[in-house]
Amino acid sequence: MQPAADTQTTPGNERRSGRRVATNYPGVYYRDRDKGRVYEIAYTDSYGKRRFQTVAGGLKDAQRVRAQVLEKMHRGERVAPSKVTVRELAEEWLKTQEARVRLWESGNATDRRPLRRSTLETYEYSLDHWALPRLGHLRVSSVTPNDIADFVAEMAKTKKAWTIRGCLTPLSMMFEYARRRKGLAAINPVRDLAHDERPRGGARQMRILSPEEIGALFRASTDTYSHLWLVLVLCGLRISEALALRWEDVDFVDQLLHVRQSKTAAGVRSVAMPQVVARELARRSLAGGTFVFQTKEGQPMKRRRVTRALEETLRRAGVPHCRLHDLRHTFASVLIGQGEDVTYVAHQMGHASPQVTLGIYAKLYNPRERQATAMKRMDQSFAGMVG
Repeated sequence: MQPAADTQTTPGNERRSGRRVATNYPGVYYRDRDKGRVYEIAYTDSYGKRRFQTVAGGLKDAQRVRAQVLEKMHRGERVAPSKVTVRELAEEWLKTQEARVRLWESGNATDRRPLRRSTLETYEYSLDHWALPRLGHLRVSSVTPNDIADFVAEMAKTKKAWTIRGCLTPLSMMFEYARRRKGLAAINPVRDLAHDERPRGGARQMRILSPEEIGALFRASTDTYSHLWLVLVLCGLRISEALALRWEDVDFVDQLLHVRQSKTAAGVRSVAMPQVVARELARRSLAGGTFVFQTKEGQPMKRRRVTRALEETLRRAGVPHCRLHDLRHTFASVLIGQGEDVTYVAHQMGHASPQVTLGIYAKLYNPRERQATAMKRMDQSFAGMVG
């Protein structure tokens, strides 16, 4: 029978708050602190020096880390305590993500691991502005779920839930990289957050522009972005899909936009292009270049600049705030309002299945209205055939 995790072997079996206390497992200790129990392991490193190392997690994690250290030494590998900080880990991990961005930019959209440049920039921003100022000085091996929970609680005082979740995403990926690839951490402290420690609520509301607002948006647009708003509203592309479009992807004969770079396999598709969009893009194509939406230098437009441009256009138009993704929601709403079936809508949106479309836009479908419309069409089709 194994001894309990709290067993202490100090003289008199007394509780010593904040001091190192031995467990019944060789080389495993703990300290009781204000934030909870912290475990440490002891070993002699490759230089013959006695080392104590704080381990994130519980007793079993400490046992596992010590076993890993001893196994490395048994194999003849050099073992010394890691002083790698969270900031240093972030710098290394972000460099590894550049390879995924190159996959995306090469057009290898079917690979599971491509990463959009805009997504990497978002990761960098979240880490630089929120996570690293608070956690960057800590050693990776010492970060616990309590540290992450405190960080989340601090952010929650001024930031919305979706901002916090956006910060936890790269943090979790970083620590998973440290745990699995580098052996710098025994656990992923982000993944081990309790349910009530995670940000709650704050789901972004879907905003659908009215026909009047769409018209005002188009009228207030500058020549630089007017064709982009047309594609987003009338073709429903994700902003990353639109910014990756090349002129070779525009089929003026069959009036199709061939999306070759998307965040999902289902997103690689051909989207119907209304005549108003085709005419505008044909006019733009005369200027030449590689990308449909490009800067004066011939480079793809940057998402952040496009976001600011949308905000400026909405302000001039007197239209309430909406996100770039809301233009895509507006497109879906138009298709559904025209009575298009869910399978067609799913394909145009680049969803994996109609069920995904229904899950997002179920409220926009009106079963009774559709039933009445279907019966009216049936009556019109067969009215002259029956007595």
